[in-house]
Amino acid sequence: GRLEAKDAAGAMADLAEKMIAALEAGPATVPMPQRDESKLMRWVNHEEKQRMTEEVTTDVNHSLAWLLSRMSEAEVARRWDERLLRLRAKLDGWWKHEVALAIEVTRIESNRELAAATARMAGIKPVRSEAGLRHGTSRGLGAIAFSPDGAFLVTSSEDIRIWRTSDWKLESTLSHGTTRLAFSPDGKFLYCGGGVERDAIFSRYEWRTGRLDRTYRNPDEPRDDRRFGGLTDMQLSNDGGTMMTTNSMNGRLVLWDTNTGEKVRAVLLPRESAPAAMSADGKWIARRVTTAGFSEHGPSESIVESSDGKKNLARVADGFIASRLAFTPDGRGLLSFGQGKDYGTVQLAVHDLEKDGAQISTLATAGHFPNVIAVSADGKFVAVNDQGSRVWLYALPGLKPVWSASYEMNGDRKTVNGIAFSPDGKLLAIANRDSTPHLLRMDTFEEIIPYEGHPGGLRGAYLSADGQRIWSFGWDGSLCHWDAATMKMTKRFPNLDGYDLASIRSADGKYALFITRKEPRGGDRQQRKIKVIAAETGETVWSTEIKEVEYPQFYWPAAGGFLVLDNHTYYPPSLLLADFLDGKIVSHVTGSEKTWLNAGVFLSPDRKSLLANSYGRATESSSDRIDLSTGKFTRTPCTGDRFVRVADGITHEILSDEHEPKKLPEVRGVEILRSTLSADGKRLAVVTGSRIFIDDSLRQWDAKT
Repeated sequence: GRLEAKDAAGAMADLAEKMIAALEAGPATVPMPQRDESKLMRWVNHEEKQRMTEEVTTDVNHSLAWLLSRMSEAEVARRWDERLLRLRAKLDGWWKHEVALAIEVTRIESNRELAAATARMAGIKPVRSEAGLRHGTSRGLGAIAFSPDGAFLVTSSEDIRIWRTSDWKLESTLSHGTTRLAFSPDGKFLYCGGGVERDAIFSRYEWRTGRLDRTYRNPDEPRDDRRFGGLTDMQLSNDGGTMMTTNSMNGRLVLWDTNTGEKVRAVLLPRESAPAAMSADGKWIARRVTTAGFSEHGPSESIVESSDGKKNLARVADGFIASRLAFTPDGRGLLSFGQGKDYGTVQLAVHDLEKDGAQISTLATAGHFPNVIAVSADGKFVAVNDQGSRVWLYALPGLKPVWSASYEMNGDRKTVNGIAFSPDGKLLAIANRDSTPHLLRMDTFEEIIPYEGHPGGLRGAYLSADGQRIWSFGWDGSLCHWDAATMKMTKRFPNLDGYDLASIRSADGKYALFITRKEPRGGDRQQRKIKVIAAETGETVWSTEIKEVEYPQFYWPAAGGFLVLDNHTYYPPSLLLADFLDGKIVSHVTGSEKTWLNAGVFLSPDRKSLLANSYGRATESSSDRIDLSTGKFTRTPCTGDRFVRVADGITHEILSDEHEPKKLPEVRGVEILRSTLSADGKRLAVVTGSRIFIDDSLRQWDAKT
């Protein structure tokens, strides 16, 4: 019969007890099927194939593992841990495997090890580095703003955090995220607009205490949070009395009295995503209007009118679709930013409102989908970005280029969601998909990093041979040195401009390889530069240029200075072998059109050659040898009816002979997390998600052949 979960716990425990007792009494032995194959292949079949066929071919249906997995790990350990461990040692065949699976899914051994380790560490306090100005989330930052006096910086991700700019320490936290932020002129309140998922409203907080002071809702519309989820913009007047919001979901521009929470005026925009802006004094608003005769992708016009809508100041025409508008601080100029006439360009224009919106200057640059526009408090600079990763800074009013930077890393465009100038004009703050903001000095555009460590995720950390130093790589390509005893950062090397961190020598982390980014409009087969950096010094030890490379794989087959670049994206594929410590390319081999050179590279036991597996179809797989002194490439077709490709961090496939599929059982792929050869080349060790397996029967890895 059916039992509800709340009533089933006792019944499941009773049934599990009966099964365990029956096993202790001596169950019928169900033997493991034996096949004439390597130990690795037998293991793969046991681990992978049985998941699909075991109910048909065996008497074990995982009922014990299922019952125990539905109970708390603590209860399972308390009642049965010792008994299950004894059963695993006692039983044979499939029941042994069933008990082992039950132990694994309930993590009995892991929890026992953790409990023992916790007891040993009871009196130990770990040394940690102090992470400042960081949200600690992979979501990235969505908004950023300075307080009017410049004493605080607020950032938003899954929560809102306010930081002191004097020492960049955390001052206060609010428990929800938002997409727009603004301080009141006296710094007492923090206005939040938009939000995360459906928590999307306009609110005002006393941010020092976290108290919600006021919520702004339109009484004329249903109280449905989804109506507030499409916030396009939120601006506050200098006196704090007026707030302007635009919403892309209902296509409305609304002016609010911030003190009473009442709606002062609402305007229906011609398109839900039409831009709008409010002047600093709150007296004027600019909004894009529909212009007859122009298509959706053609030029646009905007009007500048009084906040009450009774007076028109100017009509502004652009030769492009304006998607962002902004007033200059003195209210005399209007900036429009939008998609250019040509696809793949963005355009920026400055208009003189005292001359009926006459255009002062304009420029176009390569980009896609304008995203953010911000004007400095003194009106000297404007910063813009598209929905990619590039930020541009221009001097006003002539739009002279001053600075630009890209925040793309490892092919990932870290979209910029917010830009803010400090009130004194000395800092430029940028919020993107990193968990920390980027702060730049406006006089030198040098990035200020007032915290230890990396702005985003950690790519790898390594301990020096003497145990006194640690070096770490961030996903942004930065390199940090740490004192292992105190965990204080001793030095930080910034990421190489225009380069991505492509690979780290996993054995010891002493070297890292960087490769220039692909140009968005440069085609596939671009010439790219690579650099090898020594982690202990931060210096470049070798650099070169490579042609026709799209997504290469890199291997570090030796403790010495060998590096293999495997470019199998194009036909014919190629394999480049370099001795980067000697600064030379040893060999550059081109493969056949039917074979890829991407199955793993190892140094031979005598250190005189490289062993590399290649695979195409199973019958075209081979074992390759490259002589390190001559660069000579020798290929030997793989024997046997199966081939295993082994390399760190990728899915490993077992390939069978396509011409005789009936003679070979179907085998699924195995995920290998790490693999290595023994010094004599006779044994291969592979690590999966749950265990380590060592095999000495792989013929294609025989050091002699």
